[in-house]
Amino acid sequence: MIAFFQKIKSNKWILLIIALSGVLRIYKLSFQSPWLDELHTLIESDPYQPWSHLLFYLKCCDQHPLLFFTTERIFFYVFGHTITVARIAPLLAGVLSVWAIYHLGKELLNEKTGRVAAFLTAINFFHISYSQEARPYIFLFLFGTLSFLFLTRLIKSPGKKNAILYATSVLLMIYSHYFGLFALAAQMCIGGFFYLNEDQNKSKLFRLFLLSAIIVLILFLPMLPYLLNISNIKSFWIPPTDPGFAVNYFYEYFGTENLFKPVLLFLLFSTCVSIIKQRDTKWSSIKNEPLLFTFILCSLWITIVLFIPLVRSLLTIPMLQPRYTIVVLPAILLILSTGITQIQNRAIQYLVISIFTLISITDLFWVKKYYKTPSKTQFRELSEYVFADSTNTYPIVTEEPTAWHHQYYLKKYGTKVPLITGPKNQLIDSILNKNSARFNLNGFWLIGVHGEKPPPDEVLSKLDTAFILTKKKDFFDSWARLYVYRNSESDQMQIFNYDIFPADKKFEMDNETVAPIWEKEIETKPITLKKGSYKVSFLAKGTPADKVYPLLKVYFNNIIVGNFSPQESFEQSPSFKFEMSKDGELTIKLMMENDAISSNSGEDRNAFIKHVIVEKVNE
Repeated sequence: MIAFFQKIKSNKWILLIIALSGVLRIYKLSFQSPWLDELHTLIESDPYQPWSHLLFYLKCCDQHPLLFFTTERIFFYVFGHTITVARIAPLLAGVLSVWAIYHLGKELLNEKTGRVAAFLTAINFFHISYSQEARPYIFLFLFGTLSFLFLTRLIKSPGKKNAILYATSVLLMIYSHYFGLFALAAQMCIGGFFYLNEDQNKSKLFRLFLLSAIIVLILFLPMLPYLLNISNIKSFWIPPTDPGFAVNYFYEYFGTENLFKPVLLFLLFSTCVSIIKQRDTKWSSIKNEPLLFTFILCSLWITIVLFIPLVRSLLTIPMLQPRYTIVVLPAILLILSTGITQIQNRAIQYLVISIFTLISITDLFWVKKYYKTPSKTQFRELSEYVFADSTNTYPIVTEEPTAWHHQYYLKKYGTKVPLITGPKNQLIDSILNKNSARFNLNGFWLIGVHGEKPPPDEVLSKLDTAFILTKKKDFFDSWARLYVYRNSESDQMQIFNYDIFPADKKFEMDNETVAPIWEKEIETKPITLKKGSYKVSFLAKGTPADKVYPLLKVYFNNIIVGNFSPQESFEQSPSFKFEMSKDGELTIKLMMENDAISSNSGEDRNAFIKHVIVEKVNE
């Protein structure tokens, strides 16, 4: 027991760093919605589908190796098919990779460099974000780091154990992401360099490298058909490679470029000065010079991993993306850590680490507001808004490229309504002209995600001649609109315009007539309803005074049922439920709680009602 606590005490700093990394990665793990690529993971790794389903998609559509998706499928089967579960494996890999880079830094230089590298990794925004993403990139970081760790040990201490560990880590790396093959190419060059400069153990090193190569080749053979299939791709979504991509990626790895640039450049300069000051060394002795060994390993690591895909991007098809190159981030973090630990003045060392930490935390919490502000396409929130309503019977109109991605939430909410897919403008034209029974609709949802824009104004103007926009909501990188046919005879939904209010309550706004609430309150004419359950919502907007929007209290037959605050554009309010115990009439009153005129700007706080929507709820 004493030995255990002594070990804890001697490793307290790395344990604290690993704990910090865990906190930063588990905090609000499921806050961000699953975006397009994560929905690929959720759908392809569905534990209730046959394995052939997964293998088919990894070959045809989502070209990645098996390891990550197999892991996800197992996690889904054991813990449940949710986005939180989908992010557990990346979370664990992210924390483990902090431990891995500590050992790599320790192996290359010393324990202090390992601790600094681990700390920089723990607070790195790029690393944190991909530790919370259900995609294989953080696996590539982890196993890439481990493979370079065991390669280093194999070069320094040739032995069968290190050769097998190296081969195992390489297999895990290339089964995580195909960019691992470029890291393997870099390792072959590094191994070749040190083999050629080896004096004493040359033949032994050759045999061990050969053993590792045979293990990797044999066990990677099942992936060759998938790899060949990828090599035949002639077009891809990635844009042409920018000439300055390497510099752009370098800064993107660390978040806010303008804040980080001086610190990053200073640390690179510090490392370069330390390398230049190294004494002349025999080639055969380089592996015994930690700083030179680290410089050669990291330089070849970064250069080859970026150079090979660059050449292919220029000659055949673009394939470079920052997240694909995450396998070089450990090398960059090690170079920066070396720059810090090579500073001789301890006070300056601590100052640089403090500045690096301050910028990282500022960027994470206050610049990017990573844990508070949505940054991924809000498929989840849109789906809750559209699919979760069990009373919805309207079909959903969406673009063909993203229709497939909606199936996860359609299945989750048990939505049976059809998807109508294709170019939105053409679909709207078909609906307006009722080109077939399929397009003869009483209403429909129009949705867009992942950069899809709403139809142009001229198309929306045509749509407004036949349909009423009854629900509208915008999310991050996504939006939803519900249109109901103006002459619909459905008992499910009644839509009332300004004329449901007294005749003197009307106002022209944006070429439409609306009901204004200038002062205290406004009340509808009686609405005749049959016995049953209903919900009422309002399509409303407000104008602020002193940056405060109207607060409207809602009354049904003079009984208060809730309130809402309309904002700067016409959007649907929350729904307010009520029961009609028998056939009768409903009167709705809206009372403005905070009517005011700003004494400074003269702004008048008002509200405007475009539609009152009464929906019957099927129990």
